[in-house]
Amino acid sequence: MRKLMIRLVVVLFCCGCHDSDDKLATNDVTGDLDLEEWKTEDVQLTMWSFYDSGWEYSINDFRKEYPNVSIEVKEFPYDQYEDVYFQALFNGYGPDIMVFSSAHFSNFIDIGGLENLLEPPYNLASYEQSIPESLWQLGQSFDREKMIGIPFSTSPVVTFYRPDLLEPYGYPTEPEELAEYMSDATNWLEMARTLKQDDKWMIQWITEIAELTGRQSGLFDHNMNFLRNNDDVKESLELAKIVNREGLSPGFNLYDENGQQALREDRFAMFYQGTWGEEQIKGIAPEQNGLWRVTRLPLDLHVWDNGNIVAIPAASEHKEAAWAYIEHLVFEHSMYGSYGSVPAYIPARTSPETLEQKSEFFGGQEVQKLYHSVMEKTVEPRLTPVDQQVEEIWHEYMIQGVVWDMDSDDIIDKIMSRIDEELNQEIAILKDYMKED
Repeated sequence: MRKLMIRLVVVLFCCGCHDSDDKLATNDVTGDLDLEEWKTEDVQLTMWSFYDSGWEYSINDFRKEYPNVSIEVKEFPYDQYEDVYFQALFNGYGPDIMVFSSAHFSNFIDIGGLENLLEPPYNLASYEQSIPESLWQLGQSFDREKMIGIPFSTSPVVTFYRPDLLEPYGYPTEPEELAEYMSDATNWLEMARTLKQDDKWMIQWITEIAELTGRQSGLFDHNMNFLRNNDDVKESLELAKIVNREGLSPGFNLYDENGQQALREDRFAMFYQGTWGEEQIKGIAPEQNGLWRVTRLPLDLHVWDNGNIVAIPAASEHKEAAWAYIEHLVFEHSMYGSYGSVPAYIPARTSPETLEQKSEFFGGQEVQKLYHSVMEKTVEPRLTPVDQQVEEIWHEYMIQGVVWDMDSDDIIDKIMSRIDEELNQEIAILKDYMKED
């Protein structure tokens, strides 16, 4: 909570200096240098990221056009990179490029220190119609006046399932047929009950369906109004209470050893995860290659998992070269094909190199077509600096309410009351900020 307040103090500071030259706003991009000078001199770019795999492909492709530019990738652990980035931006130092997960980017959307890519010498505005609107806004500052990052990929939450484990019960095994069957809550519950009788499972946590429904709603609108006080969420809480009362969740999950052993022993018939669930299965039970398939979520839910965002720190000494690489990454290299996520760039989403890929692990299924079709109906939520804290309150008091078998309205009221008690000052700051803008 202390880090959140520090960041919001920075927000307040920046509110009064939109047009100033403070170091947390935007450094002078051009200075006295020729904007084309970097193309003829040796340039060493540094990129910070929370992962290091896969970058060599876009970098090597970029260097075919700009052999004078070298790019060094420095990886930070996922659970540490956020603090490293914040300290660098706050103190005015850092790399030429930063890569963020959307899970953490909400904490950087108006502390300053990142370039506004709508201003010269960048030309991001020319690409606005080439990125879906809800995905575009992930890169915006909190006041929506600047673009401080570019989303370059996005991904939904999907259902991973074992056709061979469902078929003996007479359930649909083709992806779309199964998704349609599970769109009915009665069918979904009946499946869970039937599988449980044979010590097979399809729900990891008692509140999982309510968590997914809440994520579909998002947290706040542009006026900082809470969005999860709605009938869909309340109905999902009733389902979660049934799951709890009837023991339809096994008490273990794929993050602990018991759950991983259950997966190896063919006792998980399905689970719900971001598209990276493929790598999760491979890491736990690689011998199950070819046995899994992917489809949409139950109850016709369309839930966003995460996205990746790239930005240029104001402290970068090679902004023009950094922008050239980012432009190549997002709008050129993505056309060569993507796997495991959906490109931000709309033309790249339907390129044959992406859509026609067949996954050996999923028995030859064209999973990119599924991910693309799901994202067509999925809306990325608005990010705010209090998202992480609100999610923690939501998760804690939702579980408590479900376990205590509280009325769904009372659960929501309790959550909203706790948000107000713990974060009223922070939310008030953000509301005042929006009024000033």
